Amino acid sequence: PVKPAEPAVPPTVLVPNLYGLTPNQADAALESARLKRGQPTTVQTKDPSGRVLRQTHQPDTSVPVGTEVSYFIATPIMVPVPKLYGLSRPEAAKTLADKQLKLGEVSTKETRDPRGSVVSQFPAEGSSVEIFSSINVVLATPVTVDVPQLVGKSDTDAYNALKKAELIAGKVTSDESREKPGTVLSQTPSAGRVEIGTAVSFVTARPVTVLVPNLFSMMDTDARDALKKDELVAGAVTSEESRSKLGTVI
Repeated sequence: PVKPAEPAVPPTVLVPNLYGLTPNQADAALESARLKRGQPTTVQTKDPSGRVLRQTHQPDTSVPVGTEVSYFIATPIMVPVPKLYGLSRPEAAKTLADKQLKLGEVSTKETRDPRGSVVSQFPAEGSSVEIFSSINVVLATPVTVDVPQLVGKSDTDAYNALKKAELIAGKVTSDESREKPGTVLSQTPSAGRVEIGTAVSFVTARPVTVLVPNLFSMMDTDARDALKKDELVAGAVTSEESRSKLGTVI
């Protein structure tokens, strides 16, 4: 009787070590070993992105030629960007750190939001980013305005000008002046830009005062000259009987 032929044993090869290779390098290694590439799978991990993490067949395992070997590729772990609006800088930094993110570029913008609070961010809230990504923020700084010119205005107009500019009156004092009473003589600060709500102090005019001269025993004409010299004027002039010289101030 004829002895039946033994089934042919397919040739075998060793599975190459694909760990740490790029997909192209892994494919080339499998082709060189006369093996087939299976379907690559991505895995989110902290390992270097775009490299083989593991494979379905252990390295140096003997397998038949043409065996399908699959591998897993590392991709970055993705996290959603948290909402930072309204947070202070330290709060924003902590919120990002809790999500394995970092505070990136910090800039400022004049706004009526609370000073130092986040008014915008990039990437935006809800965006998907890699862990350890930097998130840029813009912080609020107070709105500034030009200091209005108050000198020469009446005190009423000065108050209105400050209110219109969203400023407030600071210390208001007065000095003797020949300007119309209530006219603003000086201000602090005098110019420039300041934050809204800043106090602006100013000085207003009040009438100049003088000592009333002693007119007693002066002649009428001399008395009038004395008043004129001190920038005063004669009021009502009356007369009374007296033993003094006629026209003498009594």
